[in-house]
Amino acid sequence: MGAMVLALFWPSLAVADKPRECAEAYEMAQVERKAGHIRAALENLTICASESCPRFLRRDCIQWMSESQSGQPSVVFSVRQNGVELTSVEIACDGRPLTRVVDGKAVALDPGAHRFTFRIEGAHPTEKQIIIREGERNRIVEVDLDGVARQPGKGDAPAALDPAQSVLAPLKSADAGAAPSTLSAPVVSYGLVGLGVLGVSGFAVFGLWGNSQKDNLERTCSPFCRSSQVDEVHTKYIVADTCLAVGLVSLGLATYRFVANHETAPKPSGKQTSVAVSPSSVGRGGVVNLWTSF
Repeated sequence: MGAMVLALFWPSLAVADKPRECAEAYEMAQVERKAGHIRAALENLTICASESCPRFLRRDCIQWMSESQSGQPSVVFSVRQNGVELTSVEIACDGRPLTRVVDGKAVALDPGAHRFTFRIEGAHPTEKQIIIREGERNRIVEVDLDGVARQPGKGDAPAALDPAQSVLAPLKSADAGAAPSTLSAPVVSYGLVGLGVLGVSGFAVFGLWGNSQKDNLERTCSPFCRSSQVDEVHTKYIVADTCLAVGLVSLGLATYRFVANHETAPKPSGKQTSVAVSPSSVGRGGVVNLWTSF
């Protein structure tokens, strides 16, 4: 008996639920249109423009559908490799699958900036970003996969590292028989002296500057100074200590070289003198690393 009653009332329940579906599609279509999501708007407009929806909803939905269709852009993909048109290509739009077949037919999209990803078997994916304007129809998007690197297979051996592409390649001489270009010993010594003087001077400047700010904070806001104010003082002390360390090391190396050059006569040797300075940041301060080889 219950089944018979449900069968009798089922058509009326379906009809009663249809206006709600039409109203929801009507509202969502307006939201999607304002957001520029024409594809989603057309899906909802198709629902509320059907014959089963109320007449006043259908009238608006049909008009909006015509306007949306006229403004919806579309693209036509053309993918080549070695001069050959490809038809089996996985294409994604903004990270979402779009199509697997390139057949010359237009694909409808929303206006705006889009990132397309093209994948073919045995090769790395290729990306292309373009801006599609509202109302732009059948825009040709051409992609050439000639320069796409092949993905290594499971049995492929790893490719050997090209020495020319190594990070250390610029440090090596292009000709093994040519003598490397280096600074003469006196020039290096004088350079170390100059660097030492700059380091000691920097220590004095930043140290006095830090002391001045420290005294000012003690007079004005201590012990309730802001952390940013205290950090500024600490930073200047760190820079001052770094300058002092560089200055002392440079002056020490310069002294050693002057003494060594006067005590021993120069002998031909394959070894070369080199000095390298590498600044690096630590927190709010910095560190300068100094290397030298003889």
